[in-house]
Amino acid sequence: MISIIVPMYNVEKYIRRCILSLKSQTYTDIEVLLVDDGSSDNTVKICKESFQDDPRFIIYQKNNEGPGKTREYGVNHANGEYICFVDADDWIDSTFCEKMIYFAGISKADLTRCNVVIHQNGVDEYMWNPPFADTVLDNNFIVNEALPLMIAPRDEKNYKERLPRGCVATLIRRTLISESGVHFTGLRNGEDAVYTMQLMVLAKKMYYVHEYLYHYEKENESSLSSTLVPQVLSQREEKRKIIIEIAKGLPSYNEVLRRCEQEDRRMVYSDARLIVHSHKGNIGKTITNLRELLKRDSSRLAFQGRIRHDLPFQMKVLYFLIKHKMSIMLYLAIRLKNK
Repeated sequence: MISIIVPMYNVEKYIRRCILSLKSQTYTDIEVLLVDDGSSDNTVKICKESFQDDPRFIIYQKNNEGPGKTREYGVNHANGEYICFVDADDWIDSTFCEKMIYFAGISKADLTRCNVVIHQNGVDEYMWNPPFADTVLDNNFIVNEALPLMIAPRDEKNYKERLPRGCVATLIRRTLISESGVHFTGLRNGEDAVYTMQLMVLAKKMYYVHEYLYHYEKENESSLSSTLVPQVLSQREEKRKIIIEIAKGLPSYNEVLRRCEQEDRRMVYSDARLIVHSHKGNIGKTITNLRELLKRDSSRLAFQGRIRHDLPFQMKVLYFLIKHKMSIMLYLAIRLKNK
């Protein structure tokens, strides 16, 4: 049996679609644990309307503690041989469970992952299909190749050639969790990536399904300005420390450090884009916020080295502007890039 854990918090806009995708699974030996993290909207009501009398669906309600604690609650109440997580604003292909458990069985993998489609503003983006898809990966490959790809691509100019970071789109053998003692951290940002990386280091085998079976709903950038508040930035730094700690003693440790530094640069650029998109009507405030971003120690450290000459021209220009704290030119370049 597969235990599907769905953490929920004020997702009345999306939860019906998610539940319908779970109800339509061609593999029926499932239990669905809908764990509500203190929603104040109609999430729970819509859940009950959507699955009606299907005994495979169970609702749990608890006080708000964040996504990690909510997923952990689901794990503690799960009965399946396999566990997977589906975010409430996402959905899965009707054959997700059937295909994932099939490949987990023939490969005897502790972790089975599949490809992801990202949906944003009516545009579908198919994530990178790795060259090692549809092969059994041993622990040596997982640690030295797959783990760094969870952080950033091998080559900085090929940003899209990386693996999904979270715990979704993954079928986990329950014994891997119970025997390893891995738990979700108290982080409210990036806790799922940390959890998956910890399990990857301990997995004897992993299988990567080439099919796009998981659908990820990405928020509009204009609604993500909350990702720049101090608490979230602090959580981001804490996540980085945990990832580096996970890699200590591994042969890929230095490579993990390099990928983290590469991702730090990308995050500064992403933050700059969010600032520009979040304050379209107030240029003065936007420039001020960009200046504050570029003055951060994290921004300075991310760009303390030389900018690679083989990066795409547009990326190289934007990185140059960030490195030299040219906030006005950076604002104009981002606006021009997105026209």
